[in-house]
Amino acid sequence: MSWLLIDKKSEKTAEVFDNRILTIGNTKDCDIVISEKEKVQIYSQIFLENGFIFQENFNSKNVFYLNKIFLFHNHKFEFKYNKKNNFILPNENEISFIYHSELFKNTLNFVQNEFSKNQKLLLLPKQEQEIYFLQEACHYLNKFYWDDKDIYKSEHRLHFQKIIWCLCSQAFAQGVLTLLLLDDSVTEIMVNDAQRIYLERNGTISLSDLMFDNNNALMAIIERMCNQVGRRIDESIPFCDARLPDGSRVHAIIPPLALNGPCLTIRKFPKQCFSIEDLIAKKSISEDILPILKDIIISRKNILISGGTGTGKTTLLNCLTTWIHPNERIITIEDSAELKLQQPHVIRLESRKENIEAKGGVSIRELVKNALRMRPDRIIVGECRGGEALDMLQAMNTGHDGSMTTIHSNSAEDALRRLETLVLFASSELPSRAIREQIASAIHYVIQLTRKSDGHRCVTSIHQIVTLCERTHKFITNSLFEWNK
Repeated sequence: MSWLLIDKKSEKTAEVFDNRILTIGNTKDCDIVISEKEKVQIYSQIFLENGFIFQENFNSKNVFYLNKIFLFHNHKFEFKYNKKNNFILPNENEISFIYHSELFKNTLNFVQNEFSKNQKLLLLPKQEQEIYFLQEACHYLNKFYWDDKDIYKSEHRLHFQKIIWCLCSQAFAQGVLTLLLLDDSVTEIMVNDAQRIYLERNGTISLSDLMFDNNNALMAIIERMCNQVGRRIDESIPFCDARLPDGSRVHAIIPPLALNGPCLTIRKFPKQCFSIEDLIAKKSISEDILPILKDIIISRKNILISGGTGTGKTTLLNCLTTWIHPNERIITIEDSAELKLQQPHVIRLESRKENIEAKGGVSIRELVKNALRMRPDRIIVGECRGGEALDMLQAMNTGHDGSMTTIHSNSAEDALRRLETLVLFASSELPSRAIREQIASAIHYVIQLTRKSDGHRCVTSIHQIVTLCERTHKFITNSLFEWNK
């Protein structure tokens, strides 16, 4: 990274690279020599690092962000950073320490008050707001931070930058949770209350070192997440489902329903889609069953993917779609858009919750009905959890072969029973035998996934639905694969 140094008097410019110290003065040993006839001592040291200008001038220490014009008697020099900087990220322990410090809280209050005094700042583009915010934060920190710090010590400069990052995260991102949302190794964030944040990494859950200051701080982040997608959460509507700009799925529930304080769960999704090869490498699927899975997709069989929460149903569904022919017209229907199909002929539909006036809601079931009018070759429903199960079965039985969906269940047998129950949500008047006949003719295969105690997710069985027994009215299945325990 480099800086542009401009001599305002001569209009000369020079490129100065990051992470170096410049001395400016009227002695010959300075990097930038100012010729000054008057007997005035001029001397300043400037350290450039990650978009910050650290200056020491006769024991006065100051930090500036991105650009600054320095006046040395009758001479002006301007430093400009060529691009927005990459912040130094603190770790979880450092974030907790910074967020609980009085210096952080006082700086945040100061800058927020500056914004309150000048409402025009809120009309600026977000990037310009951020720059102004950080410049003001530097201005406030300069008064207190350097009292017992050395500007030439790397750890003191880095800690200053980490404070700035935390301030920016609190003002413009998701506060304490920002680092976790940036961490690709974290797949789930579970905030039980202000003091307990649990994380899932590689299928294993652990307690984080991070914590909120209090329930009000947690509530502020929850409200920010909901407001970003036009949702409201308060005592009258004490729960909310939302989706962050990066696609992460958010569920929040607050008092009086949550007895220990606000509760927040965030399901993150990988930025890059997993491939079949990735699942084999992670031992999530056996290489022996690849031919079976590929044949099921290419021969346009209808699939029900079953598993508990966090077993990888959506991930497997996404991977299986890679074998769909690119000329096929596919319509995906989800509560929260998670699927990322690579084919060119894909229509993505997402349900919508009711607004605060209890209007405007669009259910999965309504979207399935709409999809049938859109000439799909395949319909993929992210998850069946209600009356849309009936419409999905009817679609599978009326020429939309190769359709797929997922369901929460612990075994293939339980999945079929649960599907029957979901159909009853749509029409309780249908006899059980008629529902089972529809399921037997619509669903060709059930793929079961399980998450083991060590967090490992894998396909544990593949069952083919053969028919419905005329005498017992039970499903007759053929086991194609069973995980060897």
